[in-house]
Amino acid sequence: MKLGVIAGIHEDFTRLEMAIKILGREGCDAIACLGDMVGYSVPFFGFLESRNAHEVVRLVREHCQYTVVGNHDLHAARKLPSHTVFRYPDNWYELDWISRRELAKLKVWLYDDELPALLTDDDLDYLRSLPEYLVIAGGGNNVLLGHYAYPDLVGDSSTSDPNTPGGLDAHFDFMRMHNCSIGIAGHDFYNGAVVHTSANSRREAGFGTERLGSERVWIEAPWVANSTVANGVLVLELSTSELKVVALDTPPHVVPGWVKR
Repeated sequence: MKLGVIAGIHEDFTRLEMAIKILGREGCDAIACLGDMVGYSVPFFGFLESRNAHEVVRLVREHCQYTVVGNHDLHAARKLPSHTVFRYPDNWYELDWISRRELAKLKVWLYDDELPALLTDDDLDYLRSLPEYLVIAGGGNNVLLGHYAYPDLVGDSSTSDPNTPGGLDAHFDFMRMHNCSIGIAGHDFYNGAVVHTSANSRREAGFGTERLGSERVWIEAPWVANSTVANGVLVLELSTSELKVVALDTPPHVVPGWVKR
């Protein structure tokens, strides 16, 4: 089974169309979407006039056989995550922004720089229906699909960092519990893919083709959206564990100088 993977779309309908065409040319048997179909912040993306959350959701529903929810999708749908490191009050979305900020204490994202996603009621129902993770089987390998790393599977925490020592221990335990040798996520963004192993090694794989070893691995996929890093897609041949990272070759967006870092 050849699995195509898209992540970090963030309402970029134009680049999503390009990604789906590339995965079609690669001969993928199925496509997985790792969430964050929506969520647009003005300074950090370069497609304000062409952003189209509704059309992105439509394309994902039409072309993706496997889809998990991301933190921006949950925010747009006003749904609380099940797997999280933060204890949300049941009335979280009924509270005003000041109250949520005081409760959050900088531990979760508040999305205060984000434009509202322009979605239909049916789009929102679809986002609410999505699982927070999926396990798929093919070619002798079970693959765990999620937006981020357990226990922060949807990526709503502003403090989770898999790159810290032991930061992925709980996630690899979660993968073992589900008998998964490969995990793929799409919350963070890099120039290409990043490959982590259960032995706590990390390397930036970038773009290109490689054969994964026998060790359990967690892969962070590139984003599809035109953001500040190079965008692309993943192709994973499950029978041989061959990983191919394909660039979309969109020039990275340059953040305006007035933005405070």
